[in-house]
Amino acid sequence: MEVTKESIRKISKFVKILYVENDLQLQSLVKYFENIECANSGKQALNLIEQNKFDIVILDIKLPDMSGLELAKIIKSKNKDISLVVTTVIEDIETLKQLIDIGIEQFLLKPFKLKELFKKLFILCLQKYNVKKKEFLERERLKEINKRQQILEKLPFGIVLISDNKIEYMNKFIYQILNFDENKKLGDLENFFKNINIPELKNLNNHQIIEILKQKSYYPFKIENKHYIMEIENLEEDGSYLLIFMSLKILEEKLEEFKKQLYYSEITKLPNIYQIREKLNNIKETDSEIYFFLFNIQNYKVLKNFIGKKYSYMILLNIIKKIINDLKDHDFYNKIYFFEYSFNKFIIVVPEKYLRKIEEIFKKYQTYQTKIFKGKDGEPLQQPIPIKINLNKKILLLDKSLNNEKILEVIDDEFDYLND
Repeated sequence: MEVTKESIRKISKFVKILYVENDLQLQSLVKYFENIECANSGKQALNLIEQNKFDIVILDIKLPDMSGLELAKIIKSKNKDISLVVTTVIEDIETLKQLIDIGIEQFLLKPFKLKELFKKLFILCLQKYNVKKKEFLERERLKEINKRQQILEKLPFGIVLISDNKIEYMNKFIYQILNFDENKKLGDLENFFKNINIPELKNLNNHQIIEILKQKSYYPFKIENKHYIMEIENLEEDGSYLLIFMSLKILEEKLEEFKKQLYYSEITKLPNIYQIREKLNNIKETDSEIYFFLFNIQNYKVLKNFIGKKYSYMILLNIIKKIINDLKDHDFYNKIYFFEYSFNKFIIVVPEKYLRKIEEIFKKYQTYQTKIFKGKDGEPLQQPIPIKINLNKKILLLDKSLNNEKILEVIDDEFDYLND
C-alpha cells in the first residue's frame, strides 16, 4: 500500500495514537491522523494513558516536567504492547542504550522531515491494524464456534462425532441418556458402545465397530425401557463419522407437531385441504347422500381494506368460532366434517338428513352484524362502528362416481362463483 495522507487516514482510524510533544508546530501534524490525542507534558500524557488504551505513543525525549526516558519506562510498565517512537535531537549513546533496554526500537532524530514521520507511523499503524484485524477475526471465529456449540447442546437429539476411530465430541443429550460424567475423557468407541444395547457392536475393537457402522445406516436400541434410533452419517471430507441419536418419543412428538402444521389451518385451526384429500374415500363410502355446504365471507376484501388485515382476521375467526359452537350444540356434530378449503373458503360435509338443520343454523349468518373499535390510523374509537358481514353459500351434491381430484376441481369451480 502506498504511503499517502489518504492511506494513513484509512488505516490510522483503527489505531489509537498519543503524540507527546511540547512543540505546537509539530503537534499540528496530527491533523492527518483519524484517531490521535496530543499531550504537552509527561503528566498530561500519563493522565491520558490512564483514561485511554493507546496502541502507539510518540514522545519527545525532552519534556518540560520529566524526561522522555522516564515516561517511556512508566508507559512500558503499564502496557508492554504499546509501540513507542522516541523523537530526539541528542545522540547520547547511553540514553539510546537505556531506551533500547526498555523495549524501544523506533527512533526519529530531529530535525526530521514530515515524510519520515508519515512513513514510520504508517508502518506502525499498518502493523497494529493487521494485529487488530487478526484478533477481531479470531474473536468472531470463537464467537461462531461458541454459538454452534450452544445450538448443539440444546438439540433434542444426540450428536457423537467420531474421528480416527475415537470420539471427539458428544452433546449433552448423549451424556444424559447414557448417564456419562461430563468431566471424564470421551474415550474410544469400544468403551462407548459397552453402554449401548446394540448386541452386534458389543465386545468389538474400534476398527471392527467402524467397519460395521459403514454397512448399516441406522440401529434401533433401548436404554432403561426407552427406545432410540442411532443413525450413521459418513463425513467423507475428512473420513469422520457422525452418529445421531433420536428418541422415538421425540420423533413421534415432532411428527405429530408436523402433522398439525400440515393438516390444519394456522388461523382457524380447522382441518385443511390435505385432510379433505385423505377423508374423501371414507366420505364416498357412506350409504346416504352427501352434500358439500360451501360458504365464505362475501365482503372480506372490502372489510380488510377498511379495518386492516389483523382486525379482519379477528372478525373471520370470531364468526367461525360462533358457527362451530352453534354446530356443537346439535347431536349431529360428530356426523359432519368441517374444513377450511383455503383462506376464506369453508366446507361442511354433511349427510342429507342433516342438511336442513345446517341451513337453519346459517340463516342468522347470512347478514351478520358485528362491531369494531378501530378508527383512523389504528386509533381506538369511543363508540364502536357496526359492520355488516354477508356470508355466501353454495350447496353441492357429492357425485360419488367422480375420482377425488375431479371432486376437488368441481369444488374449486364452485368457489370461483362465490364473490369474496
